[in-house]
Amino acid sequence: MSIINYRYCQLNAEAHKQPLDYGTGELYSSAEVHSVLRIAEAPGITVTEISHLGGRTKSAVSQIVTRLENRGLVVRKKGPNRGVGLFVTDKGQALCDAYSAYIEQKMPPLMERYVERFGQEAMDAFYSIMESMS
Repeated sequence: MSIINYRYCQLNAEAHKQPLDYGTGELYSSAEVHSVLRIAEAPGITVTEISHLGGRTKSAVSQIVTRLENRGLVVRKKGPNRGVGLFVTDKGQALCDAYSAYIEQKMPPLMERYVERFGQEAMDAFYSIMESMS
């Protein structure tokens, strides 16, 4: 089982290495788009908080955030209580919207293939396990 789990993790990591255009005309890595989504969901979130939530080091998150700032997707602003917080720009929100549309288009056919291959009960169990890990 550990070999199967390791292989799944490898395949998942490999799939997320390739930057994609989610409909904005620009390529973004999985880490970049998911960081923007996390910031949009929690305006004012800090690098440290993202690090704790995402299982990445503070240094790695800081590097990602710097790239996002340079690309005009997020800004750092001093908050009233928590020091410097992160906020999405209009361009960042446009990426979030494009990502949502991309997922709505791509996921249903993929999920249908999984259900056909493995059955609904197996898929429900898989998602239950995945949800308990987050």
